[in-house]
Amino acid sequence: MSANGKTVLLVDDDTSSLETLGEILRGAGYNVVCARNGAEALACLQVAHPDVVMLDYVMPQMDGATTLGALKHVPDLGNVAIIMTSGLPEEVVRARCSDYDAFLQKPIDVDRALRTLSALCALTAS
Repeated sequence: MSANGKTVLLVDDDTSSLETLGEILRGAGYNVVCARNGAEALACLQVAHPDVVMLDYVMPQMDGATTLGALKHVPDLGNVAIIMTSGLPEEVVRARCSDYDAFLQKPIDVDRALRTLSALCALTAS
């Protein structure tokens, strides 16, 4: 699985999870930008042009559903794939927001995350 320099924006309020997953993705060849909440994620878009956003659903202040809604209104973000992550069952998440490309249950299975990222990056390649 080659990341081919693709950029992933990780958004999670759990710093430990953010750092661990970030290191794993960097080791797999991805460029990684980290944000600890939805507002930081939106600010990151000013400088980072991610291919994929991996977005935690449960966060204080600006949760994943609200962040996802805001992301969908950012110009030039049309080809960005969104992976929603949560410790909640996907049915609960889908009931509130459904406009994402993939779902990963927490704790995240690293192999599944890498396969999902690779597949989404292949789909969004321009």
